[in-house]
Amino acid sequence: MKRWMAVTSVIAIGLFFLAASAASAADLPAKQKTAQGIEFLSGGVGKDEREALQAQFKGFNTRLVFADGTGKYLAAVAVRITDAKGKAVLETTTQGPWLLANLPAGGYEVKAAYQGRELTRRIQVGSEPVTALFQWKVGR
Repeated sequence: MKRWMAVTSVIAIGLFFLAASAASAADLPAKQKTAQGIEFLSGGVGKDEREALQAQFKGFNTRLVFADGTGKYLAAVAVRITDAKGKAVLETTTQGPWLLANLPAGGYEVKAAYQGRELTRRIQVGSEPVTALFQWKVGR
């Protein structure tokens, strides 16, 4: 009887951890690829999804963050990344405040538009990850 209870407990614990890891994977937005082969993720709505995305940071060399002037995270930001020749390599509307991408080494212009207001940043992608913050002033 004790052995049966021990086996049942081990199975229950295993199922718990399996369900927990499946839930974590479900919290992670799906990786996408542009026509140019640029892999990216977008999301970060809610603490669980941000933690799931943060666990993916080391797999991406470019991290874009979108917020208003008070620090409140923003979603539904239109993003266009162009290479040094002006060719668009990534165009998307974010599903949350974070956009992670794998860009080839080089210089890029990133344009982000939120509620009709556009911000532009120039980034240089190299051997170290690059993070760019786009922050819109409140009330303008």
